[in-house]
Amino acid sequence: MRSLKGWLALTVVVLGIVGVAASRAQADDMAFLLSSYDGNEQLNLATTNGPVSLNTYGLQGWWSGTATNSAGNTSYNAGSLGPDLYNNFFTFDVSPLDNPLLAGAVVTGASLSMTAALTYSTSGSPAEIYSAGSVSTPFLVLDNVGGPDAGIYADLGKANYGSVSIPISTPFAATVTVPLTLPQFFTDINYAINNPDINGGMFSIGGTVRPSAVTIPEPSALAALLSLCGVGVVASVWRLRRRN
Repeated sequence: MRSLKGWLALTVVVLGIVGVAASRAQADDMAFLLSSYDGNEQLNLATTNGPVSLNTYGLQGWWSGTATNSAGNTSYNAGSLGPDLYNNFFTFDVSPLDNPLLAGAVVTGASLSMTAALTYSTSGSPAEIYSAGSVSTPFLVLDNVGGPDAGIYADLGKANYGSVSIPISTPFAATVTVPLTLPQFFTDINYAINNPDINGGMFSIGGTVRPSAVTIPEPSALAALLSLCGVGVVASVWRLRRRN
């Protein structure tokens, strides 16, 4: 049987693990930090009429449920920084009136690309996972960045279009390309092209970030270990008192 000293040592170790897990839960994990519009923000479409590349022309930005943005800011930060969480967006004109190649076209393939800027982590994660998804917020509301707004922040985090892993070591000026391969994207983009009167012919894509896997014990496992340590300490104290 473990001695009281042994159980106390194990308890200290487990509490240390809990402390590490808690600190990582508050860690920073950001993609596109210090970004701004540079003309590299593009939606690249493969269509039945040929390839089409669309640009945001600055219709992009971020929203947070806790942080306030400034009107006209084109930074597309995404992730967690201190106590604040950020999701971003990119908006494109998909109206066939402005893009004749989209008239009668069916989108069969796509990717979203942008400049990497700074990929930053204090959690020990080797990469950030950036996921793109559908947006319900009208583009005129979306582009009028401000906040905080928990509803818009959540709307940008659906992550149902496609994902890419961005290594922490990615150069600032590198291009990040997100393959848009999930069925929801093709449903949404083709509907938007064929219904240009909805949302003014504009099509928005939201984005959210999570760190790649960092091994941290599950809360249930930590609770079980703490419980085991507690039982062991109590038992050791009880046995010690009996001897004395």
